[in-house]
Amino acid sequence: MTRKSAPTLSQAAGQLQQQVSALIRDYEASLGPVPAWFAELDPDGALRLIAACLRIGLRLPPEETLQVDMKERAKAQRGSIK
Repeated sequence: MTRKSAPTLSQAAGQLQQQVSALIRDYEASLGPVPAWFAELDPDGALRLIAACLRIGLRLPPEETLQVDMKERAKAQRGSIK
């Protein structure tokens, strides 16, 4: 009896990368360039975000980075605690 081997981690990573790349191409064709901060996301998070944006037609803000956003949120939160 032969067993089917489970996909290796590198195969799964390659498939995830292909999915992200395909969704990025679709996003750019439909909504415009992907923001620079998108590279800060992990591949799984990027896949979910791009897929959701494509489903609802949401264009991501191109200028803002995640670090800037997190700083602004932290500053706003500190201001509301006072």
